[in-house]
Amino acid sequence: MLRGQIVTLVDPDRTDSAQARRGAIRYLIAKQDPRGFWHDFETLAGSSDEWVTAYVGSVLAEVPEQQARQAAYKSWHALCRRRRWSGAWGFNRITPADADSTVWGLQLAVRLGAGTSRRAQRAFRFADRHVVADGALATYRRSGPIRHFTRLQRNMSFDGWCSGHVCVTAAGSSLKGFPGRDRILAYLRKTQLDDGSWPAYWWADREYSTGLAAEGLTESPDPDHIARLSRAGEWAANRILTPGRAFQRDPLESPFATSYCLITLTHADGADAGGGAARHAVDSLLNSQRDDGSWAPSAALRIPPPHMRDPDSHRQWLNGGRGGGSIQVDHNALYTTASVLRALNGVHHG
Repeated sequence: MLRGQIVTLVDPDRTDSAQARRGAIRYLIAKQDPRGFWHDFETLAGSSDEWVTAYVGSVLAEVPEQQARQAAYKSWHALCRRRRWSGAWGFNRITPADADSTVWGLQLAVRLGAGTSRRAQRAFRFADRHVVADGALATYRRSGPIRHFTRLQRNMSFDGWCSGHVCVTAAGSSLKGFPGRDRILAYLRKTQLDDGSWPAYWWADREYSTGLAAEGLTESPDPDHIARLSRAGEWAANRILTPGRAFQRDPLESPFATSYCLITLTHADGADAGGGAARHAVDSLLNSQRDDGSWAPSAALRIPPPHMRDPDSHRQWLNGGRGGGSIQVDHNALYTTASVLRALNGVHHG
């Protein structure tokens, strides 16, 4: 397995890697508010607390350091104090609950051993109702709640936001105990692109959806997944070693994209012969960490117009915008830093 190769060739116990992980943990803990939430991504709906808290907490729940686990438990208790009739979570406390935020809340619960709790079981049922006919997870299953929240005109279609999204589906593909997981994996088998990557709906970078899809397929016994993982790994290695040939931005200019290339490589078998791409990715991440333990904000969240099913066809993105048709990065560097920590932790523990 390539995962074993990376552990040997990248040297997970190198001092600078351990220091980088400790610095990232300190940064994330310092940014957690007294109630247990993290806040990032300023939009017209305000900043995210529930979704970002679920994601950051789920990363810290995988880290063996005691302080990280304590922060993760604090975030889970904070999310449990948010009362919604569905038992699920949303972008923040005022937005309707959605499948993406709920999946990350469930990842946090499962990693903390709370997956069988009453709150988690309600959230599982909510997420399962968002698996649409083709096996994809839809961020919003019905347009009514989000239409009411946005106060957009009745003739505005929400077909895009209420359709199945590969990036959300990929996030749920490794979720243990999820009833819809088999359908999700079947959907991911159908949607892998010819180059080995998976497209994203809510993100400007395919590295995110590809890394999450690779993680989900790794945990499935289906032998067909081996070839798919190899193709994904080759795509990730090419993104690191020959970024100028790709249609997207250079991932080495984005710690977020680099981290998910590395996550893909840790789940791919034999795609990075010699481990050169993995070493290059790790070196890039370690060299770009900031003094406070964070990495520069680079998780490029894009908000397609609600009707748009294919955001890659949109050509008029507003960088730094806060509504539909805009792309923004995590101004507090939380999503980026948590993603890099997850990638480095994966290499460390193999």
